[in-house]
Amino acid sequence: LDGIAASRARIGNFRLIVAEEGQFILHVVQRKGSRWRIDYCLPEHFGGNLDKPAQDQTWLDFYEERLKTYEQIPLYVCDGQTVFENPWPRPKTPAITWQRSRRTAPQDLLAGEGSGSLPGAAHVAFASQLFPDLSPRSLFQYEFDPAPEGFPDCVLFKRSTGVTWPKGATAHEWYYLDKTKGFAVARAELFSLFPNQKVQPESTKIRQTMVMKDFQKAPQGWWFASEIDSSLPTIAGPRPNNPVAPSDTIVPPVDSDENVTSSKHTVRYLFDFNAALPDDLFEIPDASNLRK
Repeated sequence: LDGIAASRARIGNFRLIVAEEGQFILHVVQRKGSRWRIDYCLPEHFGGNLDKPAQDQTWLDFYEERLKTYEQIPLYVCDGQTVFENPWPRPKTPAITWQRSRRTAPQDLLAGEGSGSLPGAAHVAFASQLFPDLSPRSLFQYEFDPAPEGFPDCVLFKRSTGVTWPKGATAHEWYYLDKTKGFAVARAELFSLFPNQKVQPESTKIRQTMVMKDFQKAPQGWWFASEIDSSLPTIAGPRPNNPVAPSDTIVPPVDSDENVTSSKHTVRYLFDFNAALPDDLFEIPDASNLRK
């Protein structure tokens, strides 16, 4: 746990493009010390090449080229003390009426738990995926496997807790932490099981799997995944109104070949640690009055 926290603490200055495969929308994140901003980026015209860089292009060069034809719309600006948000992030807006955010705090960009309070900025909170806060908390049970099968460089950290849906089930989180990469998460499995099911991800199709790929080392000494592949369950038909725990005669709800499939998506994280980060990126007009 100390290793995870230490890696998260090493995250320094950067410019980051967040791109979901098959989607036109991009996010640009810039951080300098305690200051940061997030921009929502839309193309002037939809259509054309999405995810096929030229043979001699890097992914970063490819997305930088795309951004030249995009409009960058500010979503959040943190000046180190306060987060300000754009309540109406729309294209072709001549002036932004900034307001102090009531839901987003300066630490949320690199939060270790959940995705932070960053509405409108899907997938931006990379730190919670790579370096989650797994410190002990009430109502959770914990297990530790120092040598998980099939993952020679990892330790396996497990935590679980009871949930209200499905009734009687237990939610499990398995994190494979890579010892060679500052205990960054290399794979995560999130799933819920009933008491009569074997505790392993393969016991249910209602699970989320995240696989981190193409790890690189940042100049500050922390490791990041350039790609994160996620597999999410898709349940056909309506949810049961009052699901119950299975017994000898009751089958677990909605967990069958007929009504559960998986959808997959890839998110790319293109970091630039040499980008210019001028101070005016993190300034907004009349910040002192808005802070009141």
